[in-house]
Amino acid sequence: MTYKVLIVDDEPPAIRSIRRILDRYGANFEVVGEAFNGVDALEAIERLHPDLVFTDLKMPAMDGITLIKQVNSRFPEIITIIVSGYDDFQYAREAMKTTAAEYLLKPVAPEMIIEVLESISIKLEEACLTRGQLLLDRAILQGEQILEPDKSRLFPGKYFSVGLLRCGGLRRNSWNGVGCGTANVPLLRKAYGKNRIWTLKGRDHQEEYILITGDDEKEVEEASISIFEEACKSPIYVTYVHSMPFTSLNDLQATAKQAVSAMEHSLIVGKKQRLLLDVKTDASVLLDDTTLGQTEYYMQSRMMPELRAYLIKALKGLESDSITQAGTEQVFNQLLLSAQKFLPGFVNSSTDMQMNDIFLEARDMNEVILQFLELLESILEEDSPKLNVQRQALFEKITAYIRRNLSAQIMIQDLCAAFQLSQPTISRLFREYQGMSFCDFLTGLRIDKAKELLSGTSMLLWEIAEMVGYQDQHYFSRKFRQVTGISPSQYREQSNHGG
Repeated sequence: MTYKVLIVDDEPPAIRSIRRILDRYGANFEVVGEAFNGVDALEAIERLHPDLVFTDLKMPAMDGITLIKQVNSRFPEIITIIVSGYDDFQYAREAMKTTAAEYLLKPVAPEMIIEVLESISIKLEEACLTRGQLLLDRAILQGEQILEPDKSRLFPGKYFSVGLLRCGGLRRNSWNGVGCGTANVPLLRKAYGKNRIWTLKGRDHQEEYILITGDDEKEVEEASISIFEEACKSPIYVTYVHSMPFTSLNDLQATAKQAVSAMEHSLIVGKKQRLLLDVKTDASVLLDDTTLGQTEYYMQSRMMPELRAYLIKALKGLESDSITQAGTEQVFNQLLLSAQKFLPGFVNSSTDMQMNDIFLEARDMNEVILQFLELLESILEEDSPKLNVQRQALFEKITAYIRRNLSAQIMIQDLCAAFQLSQPTISRLFREYQGMSFCDFLTGLRIDKAKELLSGTSMLLWEIAEMVGYQDQHYFSRKFRQVTGISPSQYREQSNHGG
């Protein structure tokens, strides 16, 4: 991102000196204006909307300290830097009362400004991220328009594309809202050529909205493809629904709702897909009365081997790569209602959460079917023969295993293999003793360990990411933001200052 700079000084040679240094060394900084006193500077600020102001202290009409106080009051998002030839105690004391980021003495050497720009760049990027997050939240949740100067400053470009990227399955009985939270800060990725990519947390930690901005329609579309290809490197299948490039940011809320609807009707368990918003592949696959009748007979008679064999055959059609999760949920709802006739305690909130876990964590439809059958059997049987040790002790062994292998790419299937348990059994243990899913528990554990390393060591971010199980530093940063609301760097800075 390029940041706009205003230089304020009553001496033209001083202005030219700073401008030359910025032109040569400030790659991400552009001088957009000059002013010779504080009064002219305020007028220029209203007209040019700079991100950064270099100002002298002693000037006619309005001095630098008064100017900074006015900027702090009227334009708090602007960062100010004092550049002055006065190094006496009185000026220094007055300057320290302001919120100026730096106090530089003339003549300013290039290396001094370079050092300042490096630190300022981080602050400006964080400020832009926070402002952009607020505007995107309001645009998507409340339908507010993004106006100038924010539009051209934060979301420049002639073309835009909105998408929804999901890793894994949907929650059962998914909600319809767009659902991004105002506490979640987006990540601005400077990738994919000249296009800018904003990501904002979706309805849960497995989903995110993506806004692409750019000046070339074809490049914006290619960026969507690149995002999908990058996401496909994940061991879990992904679904990405997105719009074709359009030319206005006024309909972000409507487009986000279309993306949610398309996701609900198009996601196929185990299949990696990139789809346009207007494509819907939902299909109804209800079981017929004969199949339901035979299933209910086996349920009522507790003929579990026969029930399993019959349902495996009956549900085989769900493994087609054209049957969506929504269609599969219709079939499972039929079976749950049938079971409820004979097992009043079967359909409850705990079971529903375990069904959620099955869809969220399964890698393909075959796993979904087998895990559903295991869940059914484990509830029908009063005691699970596999749980031959105390449940609490078993769960403690599982969590100890996770902590020992936190740097590895742990999946729930690894726990199933290590402890010879079914996925529904492990999901139920996490719900019983932690009140959350395995995925949420693992994410929380990783973020807590990352916090410990950020505050207690000087390790680099990529080293910390790998130690807590994230091979991609950017993905780690994104997850950290989603959980804590701030970046890893911000957390470390706050920890170091006792925050």
